[in-house]
Amino acid sequence: MKALITNNVKDQRKLLCRRLQQNRRVIERVLVNGETKFPRSLTMRLITQNKVAVGISISRIFSVGFSFLSFMKRKLERNSRVEHIKGR
Repeated sequence: MKALITNNVKDQRKLLCRRLQQNRRVIERVLVNGETKFPRSLTMRLITQNKVAVGISISRIFSVGFSFLSFMKRKLERNSRVEHIKGR
């Protein structure tokens, strides 16, 4: 019985070693040869692989941020006018 367990463990060890070797080869191929499918998201692939898309994305972020700041400024000004009128 002990011999069977030992052989089974040895076989499992060999199998795991082979899998690790295969995984290492895949990782090496991806890192060295650039065969990558990452990022997985189509949007992120477009942004990271296309310089124009990066510029457009950054300009869009600033535009949205500026719009948000303008919106908040108007709201705060309106609230301060309402509080000023109520305070009279």
